[in-house]
Amino acid sequence: NIVSLSMRGLVRQVYCRFNNGIVYGYTPGRALSVPDMSNQHICLLIAEHMAVWHKVNISNEKESALFPILRKWLKEVPRSYADPKTDEKFQNNFKLEELFNE
Repeated sequence: NIVSLSMRGLVRQVYCRFNNGIVYGYTPGRALSVPDMSNQHICLLIAEHMAVWHKVNISNEKESALFPILRKWLKEVPRSYADPKTDEKFQNNFKLEELFNE
């Protein structure tokens, strides 16, 4: 998606692509703080930019790899752990089959 957005001038220039990544321009800024997230002016600016991005039709350019990659990663998660405390915490808090189905 970054490559497609870059070609449309909506994000920094992509300098190169290779098998497992891309190199693109730096965008100066900082992470939002909790108060920033409740600032209506900041939220409006974010919403305006997101609306522009979401209007871009890139669905036919390349099939998304997001869900196949997520499924691959989920298959790598152990179903149980040798340490009883770790296993109990995992079993009580993560439902891998539900995540996979979602």
